[in-house]
Order: sequence, then structure tokens, then C-alpha cells
Amino acid sequence: MKGRVRNWIDGLDEVKFLGFAGFKAGMTHITYIEDQKNSPYYGKELMKPVTVIEVPPLILIGIRVYNEDEYGKYIIAELYTNEFNNYLSRKINLPNLEKKASKDTKKEILKILNETSEIRGIFQTQPNKTSIPRKKPDIIEIKGYIAKGINNITTYEACTNCFKKVDNCTCGVREKTEYRMIINLVIDDGTGTIRTTFMGEKAEKLIGIKTEKIVQIKDTPDFEKILEKKSSELLGKDIIIRGRAKFSDYSNSYEISIYDFKNINIDEELEKVMKEIEL
Repeated sequence: MKGRVRNWIDGLDEVKFLGFAGFKAGMTHITYIEDQKNSPYYGKELMKPVTVIEVPPLILIGIRVYNEDEYGKYIIAELYTNEFNNYLSRKINLPNLEKKASKDTKKEILKILNETSEIRGIFQTQPNKTSIPRKKPDIIEIKGYIAKGINNITTYEACTNCFKKVDNCTCGVREKTEYRMIINLVIDDGTGTIRTTFMGEKAEKLIGIKTEKIVQIKDTPDFEKILEKKSSELLGKDIIIRGRAKFSDYSNSYEISIYDFKNINIDEELEKVMKEIEL
């Protein structure tokens, strides 16, 4: 099965892979009270079929490094753990560990990394730990990246106390106002996409431009140039996000309101994943 991402893991202290694999175990039915206000069945008790999915832990067995040129992505190196379990041999011919797990291989990978490099984890699933009658594992790659560029940069005049729009401010203590920025991005981890919102300082940090500057050039040709440039810079970029997931009546889907994020450094990420493989 291939599902849509509904939430994201909280974790900025170290690099984390943002996906997992699940196995369909069966079907059943549930009854629930419809709580979406835009639904014609709001407040009513409904019955729906649901899928039961088992999600046993994944095993990180290696990493695969890609570079990119005008013809697309291509593999430049692979690195594997020193030990494999018995089930993996049911799926693939096990690689030669003398060539794929040596310290020299790690040094060679670090030398050939560049700004286009992309690192993906190679994971082994464990269907033997589920209720399905299957032992042969799957091999999957997992990563996360910005899948869609910036379409627009929104600014609004806000209360400096509650940060709401001036017209919607109800805090009663407004002394002065300031302009704030909003940027929406689509994040993809390879299994699905989710809309994210960067506001205020987080939006400024994302594009490296102060809100005041955007307000000044908003109605000039320079704004379109900056929008195109920043969109190009962000598209395809690996990123770790931290935020709150909520359902949006406007888009009729779940979104993440970002309260922190981190750009992934390829060299640091590779070193951390290598250490994890050695454990």
C-alpha cells in the first residue's frame, strides 16, 4: 500500500529518516461521529471501512549516494552494514562487504560529495514480525525533500502582541503593528506530500530576507525576480521540519504549521548515518 503522510516526527537534534513501511493485515469497519464542519453529515454517526496496517520496525542496512547532472540522478556510491540477518538473503544476493563496508569506502564517498549529492537510507522491512504469512523482506529507500517551489510570499500587518491581522486582533493590548511574512511549501518524503506553512521569523530564515524588504518590493519587478530565485534555490532541497499538524478546512487536508526547521548538511548527515550503521 502507498499512503498519504498525515503527520511528521518531531526531531531536530539529529538527522532522521522521515518515512516507514507498513503491511496490510486486513479490513474492518468503524463507527464515528463526523466532526468536519463542511461535511453534510456533520454531527452524525457514520460507518466506514478501514484498513489495518502493521508497521514492524525497519532495519537500516546501508546508504546510497546520488549525484545529479543534466541527464538526471545517478548512483555514485553505496555503503552497507557489517552484518545482515538471514531473511535478507531470501530477497537479494548479499553484497561483498569487503568492498561495500570498508573505511576506505567512507573516505571515498566524502571526497566525491558535492552540492547536488543526495543521500538515501537503504532499509530492510521485517514482514516476519507481522501476522502475514511472509518472510521475504522488501528493500526500500527513504528521504525527505522540498517538492514544490514558492508560488507566492504573503505579507500582512499584524498586532505585535498576538500576531493576528490588525482587523482580527482581539487581544485588547495592541500598542503598535508590524508586517509579518507567510510562505507555503509542499514537503515530500517519497511516500506522499503535505503542505507546510512558515510564518514570521521562520519564513525570514527560510529565504534569508527580512519582511520589511519584501514589503518594499512587493509591487515591483524585483519581487518576481526574488520569488523565482528563492523558489529555484529551495526546490529539491533536503530539510528537517518540526511543527504542529492540523486539518485545514480551506484545503480540506492536513497541514503542518512550522515552528522550527533545519537544512540538512550532506557531510554531517553522511557521518551520522555511517556511525549508525557501525552500531
